[in-house]
Parts: sequence; structure tokens; C-alpha cells
Amino acid sequence: MKILVGMSGGVDSTYTAYKLKNEGHTVEGIVLEMHDYTDISAAKKTAELLDIKLHIVDCRELFKKYVISDFISEYSLGHTPNPCTVCNRYVKIAEL
Repeated sequence: MKILVGMSGGVDSTYTAYKLKNEGHTVEGIVLEMHDYTDISAAKKTAELLDIKLHIVDCRELFKKYVISDFISEYSLGHTPNPCTVCNRYVKIAEL
């Protein structure tokens, strides 16, 4: 079975990929580049150490379109924006 793991390079995603690979699954990683400051180096290093393919998806334009623009709009109206709900719905889940 081929399994795609959302990778951050942190403990949870690293262990998940490691465990699945050791169970005999074909594992590939994916990391979403959300903005110019997204640090994907840990995910790259982890994928290299585990010898799995890493897909890097450029989501910068979607992030600007949905998350940043919504944040600015809501904040300027005096609201307290919740960027995570917007990001999860329109960027993370959609792209994964």
C-alpha cells in the first residue's frame, strides 16, 4: 500500500513515516510551502534519512489569496480572525 504522509520534519510525522515504512508500506512525504519563510529543511532531511520521496507543494499563492487576505479583511473590520480554519479548509486539506 502506498501512503502519503504530511511531513514537517517533527517527531510525529517522522515517526509515522518511519513506522509505516518499517511495516512494509511504500511511503512518500509531502510538505506544503505556505509562504516565503516556510522552513522545509527538516522535512527534506527526514525524507532523506528515511529514504522516501518528498513532494513539495507550493501553496504560497493560495495562502495569500485565502488566509492572508481574509486575515487583513477581518482584522480591519475589528473582528478576531482565525487563520487556521481558513487555511485548513482552503489550503491544507484542498492541496493534500
